[in-house]
Amino acid sequence: MKHLASAEDALAHTTGSMSQSDREDERARILRYRAVRADHAGNQELAAQTLQQLETMSGSTRSSVVQSSYHGVAGTLLMSKQKLQEAIVHLEEDKDNPYSLELLSHAYSISGAGDKKHEVEVKLRSSNAPTMEQAPVVPAVRSRRPDGE
Repeated sequence: MKHLASAEDALAHTTGSMSQSDREDERARILRYRAVRADHAGNQELAAQTLQQLETMSGSTRSSVVQSSYHGVAGTLLMSKQKLQEAIVHLEEDKDNPYSLELLSHAYSISGAGDKKHEVEVKLRSSNAPTMEQAPVVPAVRSRRPDGE
């Protein structure tokens, strides 16, 4: 969390070298990781506050990074509260993030939507984007059998 705070602080001090839209995109990514880490650590207050910041940002921009960050966090927090149908709606809006797709696959599995789960897992298995999210998620999905065993 301290590294995320440092990253956000550094981002605030890069006034001339970065466009406002790029700065907002990077801030959305930082907020996304902060909210998810807070949720995993059991700090629901920080997770909810961070989600609120992302929701505010998403209401004032059409940036796909900001939108997907908001939906990914909303879906993650709803999944941790066992609100599957609401989580699915948000996770479906974050269709390019491996973490969100993995959660979506799990939500589909729990809700009995096996065909949709299969579609998501096929997408994950075929993902080759060189991102931080892809590295821990995709190999694990590839190692599972397609039928979930």
